[in-house]
Amino acid sequence: MAPQVFNMGLILIQPAFQWLDAAGPVDHINTHSQEIIKYLNLPKSITDKAPIINWHYISSDLTPVQPTSGPLQIPTCTFDNCPPLDFIIIPGADPIAPAPKGFISFIQKRVADPNLKGLLMICTAALMVAQSGILDGRQVCSAKVALKSLSAAGLLDKKVKWVGDRRWVVDGKLWSAAGITSGIDLAAEFARVYFDPTIVQWVNDAAELEPKPAYPDPFAKLLEDIHVKFRLFLVCTSGVPHMRHTGMPSNIPFKSNHQAQKPSTPSIHPKLPVDLVSWKDTEDRGSEHKVIWDQLRPLLQRHGYRLWKVTMGGQMHDDKFPKYPGYTFLTPNKEKNVARVNWKIFLADNGLSHAARRLHDSQDVVLRVVTAGGQGHTHLRIHRRLAALPGILMSNNHILPILQEIVYQDITIVVVPKLIFDLNRVLRSRCRNSLEDVLYMVLQVFEGTAYLHRNLIAHRDLFPANIIVEWMPQSLVERSCMSRPRIYIIDFETAVDFPSDSTDRKCSEFPFNMSEYGRPVAPELSNGQPYCPFRLDMWQLGIDLHSQYHTGLVEIDTLWADLTADAPEDRPTADEAMQILDAYLRKTPPSELHRPGLESDAQEPVQVITQPIVLSIPAHESLTK
Repeated sequence: MAPQVFNMGLILIQPAFQWLDAAGPVDHINTHSQEIIKYLNLPKSITDKAPIINWHYISSDLTPVQPTSGPLQIPTCTFDNCPPLDFIIIPGADPIAPAPKGFISFIQKRVADPNLKGLLMICTAALMVAQSGILDGRQVCSAKVALKSLSAAGLLDKKVKWVGDRRWVVDGKLWSAAGITSGIDLAAEFARVYFDPTIVQWVNDAAELEPKPAYPDPFAKLLEDIHVKFRLFLVCTSGVPHMRHTGMPSNIPFKSNHQAQKPSTPSIHPKLPVDLVSWKDTEDRGSEHKVIWDQLRPLLQRHGYRLWKVTMGGQMHDDKFPKYPGYTFLTPNKEKNVARVNWKIFLADNGLSHAARRLHDSQDVVLRVVTAGGQGHTHLRIHRRLAALPGILMSNNHILPILQEIVYQDITIVVVPKLIFDLNRVLRSRCRNSLEDVLYMVLQVFEGTAYLHRNLIAHRDLFPANIIVEWMPQSLVERSCMSRPRIYIIDFETAVDFPSDSTDRKCSEFPFNMSEYGRPVAPELSNGQPYCPFRLDMWQLGIDLHSQYHTGLVEIDTLWADLTADAPEDRPTADEAMQILDAYLRKTPPSELHRPGLESDAQEPVQVITQPIVLSIPAHESLTK
C-alpha cells in the first residue's frame, strides 16, 4: 500500500509572525512523516503507515522573513508560483496590520479550490484572514486578548462568528486555534483525523504530549464581560450551542464559561449518554429515551425547535402544531394517500434520532446525534462534505441537506428534513406502488450511489432501511402528483472515504460486530481479508431486491442477481447498474410496467383504476377564466 502524500504550505507573514505559531504545529505534524518516524525504531508494518509530507514555505517574495524569535525563515516559493497544496498553515501576526501583498487573493483562490482540504489558522492569523471575506458567517477561534482589544476599539469584524470558549474549532475546511499554544492542540487534532492512529499514539508518547480538547477552555474567562462592555456578539458553544446554517441568524450573545454554569446548560451533560453507542442503546419509545432528550429541550427551544412527544407508540406530533405541507409539494386534498408526509407519528430505529418542529416556519425535522464522546466525526465530516456547495446542488447527489448543526460540548446534533418511508416500505404491496414506480426509485438509488463512489465515498451499510423516499406514488390507485418522488441516502455512520491520490482503496475492518449486525453479511466479510467497500455497497443494495422484489422481467431480475455475486469483481458498479436499468426503462412502454412486482402480486391483490376521469364543463364556461 502506497503511503499517503500531503503537500503542506506554511505562509511566512511579512514583515514578521509569531514563531511558536508556526514552529509548534509544523514540527508536530511533520513528526508523523516517514522522514522522522523512522527514528523511533518501529516495526516496518507501522512505519509504512506514516505519510510522506512535502513542505512549501510561501511569502510575497523570496526575501527572508524574521519571526518574533529564532532564525530567519527562507521562503521556497511566492504567492504567484506556489504549487498545488492540500493544506495551508498560517501563523499569527500583528492583528491590525494590513495583509501582505498578494496574500488576500492567494487565500481566496486556494480556499475556493476544491483540491485544498484545509486552512489552518493559528492565534491571530484568523484576524488577518478575515480581511479576505472567506470567514464571513463561519465559526472561528482567535487569540482572546486580541479579540477583546479589537472589540474595545471597534475594529473587530462582526461578520465572522468568533468563538470565545474553545481552544480550537473546525468549520468545514477552516481550522482555527485560539492562543499560541492552542496551535499544537489543533495540530494534534489534525493528526488524529488524517494520520494512522498507531502512528499518532507513538508520536504523542515520544513527544510526551497529551493533546487538550477544544472544550473546556480555561482561558474563556478572558472574555467574561465582553458582551456587556462592548456589545460584541460571539458564538458560545458551551452555554448555548452554535448554529451552522445558511440563512438563519446566529445573534447569540457570548457567555463566559463561568456564566454558562447554570442548571439549564452544561450541568445537564452528565445526564446524557457518554458516546454514540450509549445514545443508540436507548429505545426510541422507552422512558429512558424521553428522559434523555428532555434534558435538551431548553437548548433546542433556544434554537427554535420543539421536540415531538414521546409515547409508547412512538414519537407523536403535538396536536397544537399546525399542519405543514412537508418537504415536498403535494396536492392538499390527498387525505388517504400515504404520500402525505405530515404524519403524526415518527418511529426512530434507536435513541440517536428525534422528530421536532422548527418553529419559525412550522417545518417538521429530524434531529440526529452524530458525534458524542469522541465518536462520529468521520460521519459528520462526510455528511458535511456531501452537503456542501456546490455539490448539494447537483441533481445526482441524493443526500439530505443539513439544515443546521447544533453543538453542545462534544455532542453535535444535525438537523435534516423529516421524511417518512424507507425503500423497504416502497417494495410492499399494500403501498400500491407500480413496478414502474419502484424501478425509477431504484434508478435514483444507483445514481446516488454512483455519485458517492465517484467522490470516493463508500457507505458500507447501504440497505433499503438507509434509503428514504419523499412520498409514495401509489400509481396503482391514483395519481397523487405528476412528478416522481426523490430518494435520499441517509446515515453515514459506517461510511469511509479515500483521498483522490490514493491507490489502495480497500478496508480491512467492518464497522459492526458480525454477531450483532442483524443484517445480511456479504461473502467477502467472512474471510478476514481486505475488501472493496464500493462493491460491498452494491451487494447490500442488491440482496434485498434479489430476495424480496422479483419483477418477472429477465433483464431486471438478472441485474438483481448480478449485484449479489459472490465474487465482488463480478458485481456491476453503480454506474453500470444505473446504465442497465436506465436503458431498460427507456425502451419499455410504461403500460408494461403498470403492475405490481411478482412478489407483491402474490401476496395481496391490487385493484387498479383503469377508467379515465371525465371532467364535465358547462358549455357557457370558459377554460381560460
